[in-house]
Amino acid sequence: MPLQMTSELRFPMGASTQLSRGAVEDFLVLARRITSTTSRKQIIETFKEYFCRASGEYYESSSSLSWAESDLDRDAHNASSDAPGFIAAFCDACEQLGNMDIAIPNHEVVNNILEKHNVPFRIIDDELCNTTEYIAPPKPKESPESVVARALSDAKALIGSANASSAIDRAHTALHGYLTHLCVNNEIEIKQDITTAKAFKLLRQSHPALVPDGPRASDITNKVRL
Repeated sequence: MPLQMTSELRFPMGASTQLSRGAVEDFLVLARRITSTTSRKQIIETFKEYFCRASGEYYESSSSLSWAESDLDRDAHNASSDAPGFIAAFCDACEQLGNMDIAIPNHEVVNNILEKHNVPFRIIDDELCNTTEYIAPPKPKESPESVVARALSDAKALIGSANASSAIDRAHTALHGYLTHLCVNNEIEIKQDITTAKAFKLLRQSHPALVPDGPRASDITNKVRL
């Protein structure tokens, strides 16, 4: 049966709760991990259709799998303006696929994503509940190694789904995590919000293995200057 929710969540008074971009991306990665002997395009189209219902946009089948992948990103982000509607759309699409004997993520997996991104909703006994007393826990400090590993894993999944632009973004996150990890390990002082370019610049200036040396040291510096 469709995911249940109160009328207050289904028809909010005033502004709706926006789902963060990070949460949307995690749900998309999860959707793209669903595989079966059924046409992959059909799986993607199922999610597209439910997200369009949630956002009130017109649903139209894409002409190819690659277009379906791209259109899924658009439809998901359109639906993300209303977090409860997005969550219900995702779960209802999963249920439809499950009725086709396709292995789908359960509500515990959905709740894990909601908890990870501090979204104040949880699925309890097949009903989406507004956890009004929810207090966001302090965000644990993630190790650089886990940041890099998770970003590379996400990039690999996105490349397999033909979503190249998002894969590049995750690869950039992996590179940023790796460079900042090198700075910390070599006792190079960095700011918490340091950019990838700045981290690389500090490494070139301070890491003994990257300091230009030899007769054309200045030329090397000019070529790699960011």
